[in-house]
Amino acid sequence: MLECVEHVAVSEDYLFSQIQASSAAQAPLINRERAERIAVVCLDRTRKIQAPKEGQPSGRFATLADAVEHFSATRRRAIEFVKSSQEDLRCRLTSHPIIGTANCYEMLLMIAVHPFRHAKQIEEIKMAFGS
Repeated sequence: MLECVEHVAVSEDYLFSQIQASSAAQAPLINRERAERIAVVCLDRTRKIQAPKEGQPSGRFATLADAVEHFSATRRRAIEFVKSSQEDLRCRLTSHPIIGTANCYEMLLMIAVHPFRHAKQIEEIKMAFGS
């Protein structure tokens, strides 16, 4: 379970760092179909997705509590960013290792739904072990 939580924590940190490193675009990058697919694909546990190297667990955290704290700290930064942002985040571009060029609105969608995918995974693990 620690590896799963580590993945969620470092993925969230990576996605947020990509938002922070984004650059302004001339015009908004709008792809409503892709934005809708992000939520569907991220929540679909029947489709396996190989984590990019940036999100693969490697023993970064000694305990589950350490991984959860890292996730929580990154989530707090992301929430504060959203609260204080005054610009159209579809006009800020960055890169995602699976989908390529993405706008920051799409990255925030991934940040929002990705943990739910793995919460389902943790429930599956717990059920498999009778917890």
